[in-house]
Amino acid sequence: GRGVFSHFPRGLVFNKWTEHLAAPPVSGRVLLRVVVHRRRWAMGIGFGTKDVTVRGDPEYDQSFFGLYHGGSSINCCALGQRYYKTVQEGWPENRLAILIDSDARSMQCFCGLQPFGELFAELPKEEPLWPMIVCMACHDSVSIS
Repeated sequence: GRGVFSHFPRGLVFNKWTEHLAAPPVSGRVLLRVVVHRRRWAMGIGFGTKDVTVRGDPEYDQSFFGLYHGGSSINCCALGQRYYKTVQEGWPENRLAILIDSDARSMQCFCGLQPFGELFAELPKEEPLWPMIVCMACHDSVSIS
């Protein structure tokens, strides 16, 4: 076995069944709430377009928008880049949230009840989005609503 620190990204996109068949994307204002129970290494939580991958590191994915913990830093990511970064080993709060407005094409990340990072106002205009998560270790555990 490779152990719990092996970096084999695994994730899922909610409501995206296959590459060619998908349920309706998010619409209007959507609040994604997450409780992180256990995180061993990197983790990405947010929204993705139809092109997002769940078998790779989401912070470098042009189709990922959301929170990313890289093991020693916490970041807000979009379009394959970190637009907000802090150096910190653990989440300052295990309750996280991401609020997107698909009409305004904006996203705000939260740690606890406090905004985390700046409002991102450049979500893709013609790309539908679905909630998603990518975990990098086999014993990571989260609850999502």
